[in-house]
Amino acid sequence: MRAWLDSQKVWDVADSLSKMTAISLFSGVGGLELGLSQFFHTLEYVENSPFCTKVLLARMADGCLPSGKVIPDVKDYSPSPEVARNTDAVLAGFPCQGVSQAGCQAGMADERSALVSYVFKTWDKLLPGRRKLLLLENVSALLSRNPGCRGLMNYVIQECNRRGLKLTWCSIRLSNCGLAAGRKRIFLIARAAGVNHFPAGLKEIPFSAWQTPWNPTSTVPMELWLKDELTPEERLRLKSMGNIVVPKQAALGACVLAKMQDV
Repeated sequence: MRAWLDSQKVWDVADSLSKMTAISLFSGVGGLELGLSQFFHTLEYVENSPFCTKVLLARMADGCLPSGKVIPDVKDYSPSPEVARNTDAVLAGFPCQGVSQAGCQAGMADERSALVSYVFKTWDKLLPGRRKLLLLENVSALLSRNPGCRGLMNYVIQECNRRGLKLTWCSIRLSNCGLAAGRKRIFLIARAAGVNHFPAGLKEIPFSAWQTPWNPTSTVPMELWLKDELTPEERLRLKSMGNIVVPKQAALGACVLAKMQDV
């Protein structure tokens, strides 16, 4: 895994610039955090799935993700005083069941997607003057005309406006970063006043150098998706893969947002 990650470092940040520190909410198996690992050093993770937590700990052990405490319940989460004083950003691929076309699309009426409110509650606990940005991720239906989805998006916009955060977003497909799949995702960034560039010092990414998809644990043969019976471990692994944020996609989203100088 470490060798694979090193082979994917085809982007760069100016040597004189340090990474931002971050808290990760709804961490899953760490795809968003891995994709953004050139720009952020994650201090703490919040994830309620025992299987995903096991993967997160494995990625910390092999050096692909920064080591940090994994907290199981976002509703109970409060960063420690030290973390609150030293965190620049909140990263959150918040639950999509209330947004996705495969779900109910009830928006904030779905208690799972309504957990996005804890992104803003966490932000409010960070040190004013130190906190710089929120980076959110969700499925493409977040920008659809469905009333539930529009209501949730309006909630995000209103909460950002209340805090004086400047919000922008972009849409990225897996096919945009060299993978033979659609899987469109929305990446949103909300910046505090005075934060004009993200990530600072980002250089051009030669996307042609990206060839290999990421798998959080090991190769999952396609025939597993077609089996009538799966082991409990296989079901957990496939569920985590279904919810994954592909690191390449997250990195490209960061690049696109960084290029939008008028936001």
